[in-house]
Amino acid sequence: MKRDIKLKHELWYKIKSKGKCQTLNRTELMIDYKRTCKILKKNIKNSTVKFENELATSSKNNPKILYAYIKSQQKCKDSVRLLRTEKGDEITDSAELAEHLNCYFQSVFVRDEENDTAPVFACRTNQYCNGYSNCVFS
Repeated sequence: MKRDIKLKHELWYKIKSKGKCQTLNRTELMIDYKRTCKILKKNIKNSTVKFENELATSSKNNPKILYAYIKSQQKCKDSVRLLRTEKGDEITDSAELAEHLNCYFQSVFVRDEENDTAPVFACRTNQYCNGYSNCVFS
């Protein structure tokens, strides 16, 4: 699999380094690159399935491995690490980030003072139910 990844990167750099004047060679490289990507994607999927099957069979003896794998797959890895204010200040503290985002959303979503109540919709059916036995639909 490492060989396929290396080949994919090499093909990508060859495609990017070729100018538009050599379109024939570039299209051949592009076809090879797409083929390599498909093969690599298939190999990664197969190896993941194989690993998970082996994990499931070995988890009967050692369930800690299974729970560690599940926990690693559930982690949220993306977060807001840094924001810049209008003045150019950088905010990294979680509480300050939350406060800055809250102020921003308050400025974007303004409350409509004229219609501060929920809209009233006309009744489209005349449905009256008294318990479960007496239902009248019109």
